[in-house]
Amino acid sequence: MYPVALRIKNKGLEMAIANAVQRGNMVYVYNEKGSLISTIAIGSGLNNGLKGYTGSSVNIQKGNMIYMYNEKGSITHTVPA
Repeated sequence: MYPVALRIKNKGLEMAIANAVQRGNMVYVYNEKGSLISTIAIGSGLNNGLKGYTGSSVNIQKGNMIYMYNEKGSITHTVPA
């Protein structure tokens, strides 16, 4: 299993996801004000990475699974890739 590192900023003051950017093996999630609200480690697997995001979720592939995170940074679903 791949390690998951997740850090939430401004705990309790979550806003909609406005942007998610992959840099190297990390995904940085920003709110509507441009503030960093979470970082997610994606590991170094060949297919690992940011697959997409909406105002309420970020989808990240790790190995053969896609993990869906909500705006609070919690995993809400996993599905096979």
